Amino acid sequence: MAQRQSPIERGNVSTSRSHLRSEAGAVNAMWLIIIMILWLGTLFLLYVTNSDIARTQDAERAALEEKAIIDAKFTDLNADYLALSESVGFRDSAAGAKSDLVSVGTQLETVKTALGSVVGDGDVTLESAISSLLADRQSAWTQATQAKAALETERTARQAAETNVSNIESNYTAQIDQLQRDLSEAQDAADTQAANDQGRIDDITAENTSLDAEKRTAERELTDTQEAARKREAELNSLVGSLAHARAPIAPEQPDGSLVEVSDSGAVGWIDVGGKDGLLAGTRFELLRRGKTGELVPRGKVEVREVMADMAMVGLVGKANVYDPMLPGDLIRNPHFSKDRTWHFYLLGDFPLSMSKEFVTGRLKELGAVVDDELSARSDVIVLGQEALTEDGGPALTETDEYRKASELGLRVVRLAELSTFLRY
Repeated sequence: MAQRQSPIERGNVSTSRSHLRSEAGAVNAMWLIIIMILWLGTLFLLYVTNSDIARTQDAERAALEEKAIIDAKFTDLNADYLALSESVGFRDSAAGAKSDLVSVGTQLETVKTALGSVVGDGDVTLESAISSLLADRQSAWTQATQAKAALETERTARQAAETNVSNIESNYTAQIDQLQRDLSEAQDAADTQAANDQGRIDDITAENTSLDAEKRTAERELTDTQEAARKREAELNSLVGSLAHARAPIAPEQPDGSLVEVSDSGAVGWIDVGGKDGLLAGTRFELLRRGKTGELVPRGKVEVREVMADMAMVGLVGKANVYDPMLPGDLIRNPHFSKDRTWHFYLLGDFPLSMSKEFVTGRLKELGAVVDDELSARSDVIVLGQEALTEDGGPALTETDEYRKASELGLRVVRLAELSTFLRY
């Protein structure tokens, strides 16, 4: 029968189940918080990076606008330079100008007038005009060169910013990928742990269900057993009470039969007890004769030699007394024999080697008796052997549970010495 689980143990199982679920929920909540923190950090970094890119793009647009202005100024100055060169007959490999003295003179006057009106001086020499134009051209070239350098610097800075942004994006992408992998692994581990925990919970639930079913079955079996035991106990008590009250064992002093005939030698005779009475060869009887006052006086022992249906031949145990031989009418008696019943014996205590339990059991069975393995209500005689020889002394035979039960059942108590006189050995 499986061991039943107590309410405390079931409570512990329920507590363990709740604890496992709480742990699984806490793990999932912890990973969710970590993922949210990492995601917010990533968004913040992307925001900062986009802000840097926007500032760089604004600076680049401003530089391009400034460059466009400088290029326009440079184009205008370059046109003026080409016109002046053509007027003075300066040959420029890029412009391809040619000398024309008439037009040069006319144009120089026009230029001088224009320069005079610009600088506020009406008397402008050709040398000063050319120097002014060359200075303006040189200043325009310088400004263009500076603008180009600034534009190149801005372009380099933009490329560096783009490279930095690309590296940052790559790092963020790698970190996000790693976080996603970690999250996936953590989610897989959490799912596996949750599945394992759920499996354990299911196993514990199934075990509890099985234990509850076994408990209910055991309780039903216990109830049925207790009910059957109560009924059996009532029946046995009734039987024991009736046996103890109604048992009427045959008085051992009453004769079982008598001699009907004796041989001439006086050593052999025939009794009126036979096989129909359950008599077996080897059974011994006391030989009795009534005295003058009617009492039964022992005259020796006889042993059954041959059994017939209605009678049996007996022989005198020991030598015959020629002065007091067996006589017809002598009575026979065996306290362990009865014509009307089969005797049940129970052996209690230790038995010597000469009268071992095996020998006594065999001889009693030969005489038609039964030797019980356990003392019960059907037993008739309890045979006391020797006291048990144990290290602690042990209880006396009369203090044992078997002896007390025999007394309650009203059994006849016989010492081994008394029994041995009726057993052939």
